[in-house]
Amino acid sequence: MSFRPAWWLANPHLQSIIPTRLRRIDLPGRTRAIVRTRDQDELLVEQLDTGTGPLVILLHGLGGCASSLYVTGMQSAFHQAGYNTWAWNARGAVRPNLRPDTYHGGRFADVADLIDSAGQRPVALVGFSLGAAMLINLVGRPAACPSTVKAAVAISCPFGFVKNAAHLDGPSTWLYRRYLLGRLRRMTQRKRNWAVSQGLDWARRLPDDAELARLTRFADFDDRITAPLNGFADATDLYRQVDPDQVVSAIQTPTLVVQADDDPLFTAPLEPTGIRPKSLTLELTSGGGHVGFVQGRWPWSAEFYAQTRALEFVHAQMERT
Repeated sequence: MSFRPAWWLANPHLQSIIPTRLRRIDLPGRTRAIVRTRDQDELLVEQLDTGTGPLVILLHGLGGCASSLYVTGMQSAFHQAGYNTWAWNARGAVRPNLRPDTYHGGRFADVADLIDSAGQRPVALVGFSLGAAMLINLVGRPAACPSTVKAAVAISCPFGFVKNAAHLDGPSTWLYRRYLLGRLRRMTQRKRNWAVSQGLDWARRLPDDAELARLTRFADFDDRITAPLNGFADATDLYRQVDPDQVVSAIQTPTLVVQADDDPLFTAPLEPTGIRPKSLTLELTSGGGHVGFVQGRWPWSAEFYAQTRALEFVHAQMERT
């Protein structure tokens, strides 16, 4: 199986943006569950689950949630193939979480807690963008990764956080930056307002609206909010510590990484720079944008390569268990 970008989405920006407007996906029967983390925070999880059999857990990207179209599309594909599926909302993604901590690319402990809550069922992980970074950060730490994880698929994973963060603050990515920071600012506003209403001391650590409006770069936002709330010295320290590239060589779980050679959000090497273990399969496609990978002759008959490839890979690994 190989990817051939749709001729009508030959531009990487079109591949990255248009798929969010190409389709509407209904998932009747999806229910919400709350999973407690080891630090007594909570994760909201959208489930299509019979309670038995293999489980596929989906991890959204920065500014996304379980209702993002790339997530619901993947959840629908696996559900139709007979798999149980959970699509998580990272802490604070859709409603204020209980603690000052936020999600970031290195919060793999939350993923492990979610997996553990599923019991002893075989699990496959599928992560997108920042969710892919969390996924790699977990499977790249075998001691922290639950033994029930049998397969992992990382789509558009940001290897090289320091360089990519600088790229995201550059002129060529202004549209993505404006959209993503807008979502992060609104998430912070909800969190602050809720914390104030609950009389929580840490509410004062969050900026007011005027200061939030001045955080127009990722480096500014992460220096002011993400890094201090999560125990990092500053944004650079955050990026260095959560970079998934540093743990790739230790991956033991069968893992597929799908990257596009024209991803507009990345400037660092698209491939892991260290030793690549035999357990890791890398597919570098010609075209595809960021979490796009749309092919097909016409818009009304679009095909979503990442869904098909992830399903194929997970099914092959589950057959071996």
